[in-house]
Amino acid sequence: MLFSSPQSLLELNLVPEEWGGNTPMVPISAKKGTGIDDLLQAVAWVAEEKQLMANATKLAAGTVIEAHLDKKRGAVATLLVQAGTLRTGDIVSCGACCGKVRSLTNSAGRPVGEAGPSIAVQLIGLNAVPNAGDEFQAHTNDGDARKAADAAGEGLRAARIAEMSTTGSMVTLSSLATFDEDTDTLQRMNLIIKGDTSGVVEAIKGALQGLPQESVVLRYLLCAAGDITTSDVDLAAASSGMVVGFNLNPDEAVLSHAKRLGVTINTYKVIYNLIDDVKAAMEGKLRTIEERQPLGTATVKAVFGSGKKKVAGVVVDEGKLQKGAQMEVTRGKDTIVYTGKVASLRRIKDNVEEVQVGLECGVGADEWTSWQEGDVIKCYLVVTKSQRLEEARAATAVDVNSLSDRGRRRRPAQQQQRTSTRCEQQQQQYRNGSSSSRSGRQLAAISSCGCRRQQLHQQQLSQPAAGLSCKLQHCMAPAAAAAAVVRGAAAAAALCVAAGQWRPQPAAAAAAAAAAAGGGWCSWQVVMQHTAAAYEAF
Repeated sequence: MLFSSPQSLLELNLVPEEWGGNTPMVPISAKKGTGIDDLLQAVAWVAEEKQLMANATKLAAGTVIEAHLDKKRGAVATLLVQAGTLRTGDIVSCGACCGKVRSLTNSAGRPVGEAGPSIAVQLIGLNAVPNAGDEFQAHTNDGDARKAADAAGEGLRAARIAEMSTTGSMVTLSSLATFDEDTDTLQRMNLIIKGDTSGVVEAIKGALQGLPQESVVLRYLLCAAGDITTSDVDLAAASSGMVVGFNLNPDEAVLSHAKRLGVTINTYKVIYNLIDDVKAAMEGKLRTIEERQPLGTATVKAVFGSGKKKVAGVVVDEGKLQKGAQMEVTRGKDTIVYTGKVASLRRIKDNVEEVQVGLECGVGADEWTSWQEGDVIKCYLVVTKSQRLEEARAATAVDVNSLSDRGRRRRPAQQQQRTSTRCEQQQQQYRNGSSSSRSGRQLAAISSCGCRRQQLHQQQLSQPAAGLSCKLQHCMAPAAAAAAVVRGAAAAAALCVAAGQWRPQPAAAAAAAAAAAGGGWCSWQVVMQHTAAAYEAF
């Protein structure tokens, strides 16, 4: 192992001193605790030889290691001074915060008047709690510090808005108007995260981002260091959110206020418990799924009775038959002729609740008497179960793959020729402006993609994409554009493929253009405008 290290250094054009070079190499062992003193001496020697010294006379600058809100002292930030000297009374900007240094405390907890390069101190005097990783800078006057803090704050807000727009977690009037918690659309869970330090809050956010969010997306309404306040409770009540605190003990006034508003405050000391509870809350928003639980199969050997009193005489081949359970009757090569409930089971002359394997019995069905010898009965129970996030992710992946496979199916050549001719005619009408109205010209341009019209399910009519599709004679291209505005360009592409379009690229381009122009939900005229332009370009 020791021999491989010099070899690796040679690959980087670093020659160890033992081999005639000028790169010091100090063997150490963290396991045995050897070589640490030699390493420190080597670092000091190289720094002295190369004169690697910080300028202690300039204005102080460095990085925030940790920060938290103290009830008595206010915002407390742990800083590492990397350049200059930080002194009590200096005016500093720290990320989006600023203030005057009231006190400095060293690692031993003793107050100090100044801190030079490579010294870590606790600073008190900022007007807010900075984020871990923020850079701080000392200034000559208060105005410069405020300008630097305002500029950093604008940058943080822009980055946060961009992130929320990308992840679909932005809270806007349009998103509140178009989002329906009762539909099968993407669910969102609002979170308010408070911790004792900013580093803890960032760590919690990072851990939560690892949860599957294909069906339920986490929306962070507030993530900050400090105690849980009544304002946090009000925000949670207004947005049906969840308040999560870490290493915090809420006041009695806050707890009573939360109880009055029906808001639950969850506090934790272990991050794994926090993740498990948030995951359980996310899974609670998933719709339940129905699964078949097979009970048994039987074969029809004879048919008895006449008219509406026909029953099937069967032999149970596997498992059992159960009265009240669901059954599926297949005939021939797996042709399903009936699906319904097992209305009655008779063994000899007695009505029974179930019949086990190997026994004969009579089976009756409600309002169905078309039994034939050789029919196969599959008996099963329909079980409703809750989904897990991992199962929802797998189901989403299967749905996307099935849509893609369906979209790849080609239409017959004769239909392709008819579509191509119609496309050329409609494109020419659009270029000549012969359509009766602008909307007509746009619809003609959209139709030129050759997308087939579909009758949408009645349950989907409340969704924005489906609503646009109905307004525009069930044309799937505007539905794709609307889907992009609501769910992103990926949803639009999937919808185009599902519609069996020949060239989904125009709809995807229109979707992206509409989303970029609207910045959220926009009117169907805007969607149509960008869709028509995209089809004309393609």
